[in-house]
Amino acid sequence: MSGDPGRGRPPAFGHLGPALISVALTVVCLVGATGVAKRWSRAHLDALGPINLPQKNLGVLIQREIARAPAIIPVYGSSELARASEFRASEFFAKRTRGFAVSTVGERGTTLLNTLQQIGAVGKAFAGRKVIILVSPRDFLRVNEQSEARRKEYAGNYSRLQAESVIFGADFDLAFKRRVAARLLRFPEVLEDDPVLRFALNRLVSGGLVQRAGYYLAAPFGRLQMEVSGWADAVSVLELLARRPSLRQAVPAVPQPIDWGNLADSAMRLYRPRAGHNPAGFEDAYWNDFDRHYLAIRGPTDSTVGAALERSPRWTDLGLIVEGLKNMGATPLVLTLPLPSQYYFSYLGLSPSVWQIYYRRLRSTVGAAGGRVTTFEGNDLDPFLLRDEVHPSPEGWILLDRAIDEFAHDTLH
Repeated sequence: MSGDPGRGRPPAFGHLGPALISVALTVVCLVGATGVAKRWSRAHLDALGPINLPQKNLGVLIQREIARAPAIIPVYGSSELARASEFRASEFFAKRTRGFAVSTVGERGTTLLNTLQQIGAVGKAFAGRKVIILVSPRDFLRVNEQSEARRKEYAGNYSRLQAESVIFGADFDLAFKRRVAARLLRFPEVLEDDPVLRFALNRLVSGGLVQRAGYYLAAPFGRLQMEVSGWADAVSVLELLARRPSLRQAVPAVPQPIDWGNLADSAMRLYRPRAGHNPAGFEDAYWNDFDRHYLAIRGPTDSTVGAALERSPRWTDLGLIVEGLKNMGATPLVLTLPLPSQYYFSYLGLSPSVWQIYYRRLRSTVGAAGGRVTTFEGNDLDPFLLRDEVHPSPEGWILLDRAIDEFAHDTLH
């Protein structure tokens, strides 16, 4: 048999060229999608800011664009921001009646550890900005964060992109990342499918030169994962804006003065006829749905509540949030929800004095990190400020809205 035996065969690596071209084109398209998503989001922040979106709660792109917007104040919290209510801040300020809008980030079950990652992922885009963290006294009563319910809450609001942005990003030093890593490792189940992040977290908390070298070796792979997740975030934002044309409509500003006294009276007339006809002072419809739950948990004492408030792991998360914001150059305000006074004092029989532990720890934790705190201690004996144990009533939202307005205009004392 004669002839060249290799003739007619394809080159051994001939398929690599088209594959590399395909990969390159994909990367170019994804990078382009990120740029388009940023510009498109920036053009429609008036509509995106006030509404609750998974792309905000679990993503980074929209949050960063909002952080750079001069007339929007980010407010971070939990279900109180997602549950519809009259005078809720997101709608109350949506038309910029006071010269600014509010962007809310938070969903049912969002923990302070989730919030730490949400805020940390935004990074130094917060420089020079005001940021509000809304906290609930009840969160600090939950000492056992390892319970199944607490773990599900955290996992349901966990974002791999946000966690990787904090740990592999360039906005925090190694010491701060080490403290965040120690908290993230308390919930290993969400790390099972992310060996790079899990490895990096373990190297961070272990300390020592060898362990630190392990973190630095993992960091490039972690940043690559972060970039890929960021592209997916951008595509999700583009899909959202394409699917919901209403989010691309302008929201006209309607500047007008606010008579807070008249608003408070309106909220009172609106809410009180449907509340307080139960021993806890809650909205009647809510009590009727959950009365068995509340009847089953009667019996906590001042000593047990005080001990829970003192040793809550949430203080660590709150301190890291405020410290991180200060390191980014932001001005953080921690705004605590009013107490459900009739429920705690009259129904459960707790002493008002026990809550001084909460206020003391709140001030010391936030103050040590360089932040500001606003409480409503003067309203601790006022009923009707919450619809249930954690969600503000219309009267409660008026209090919160006024504090947000004063913070925005530098008149908060």
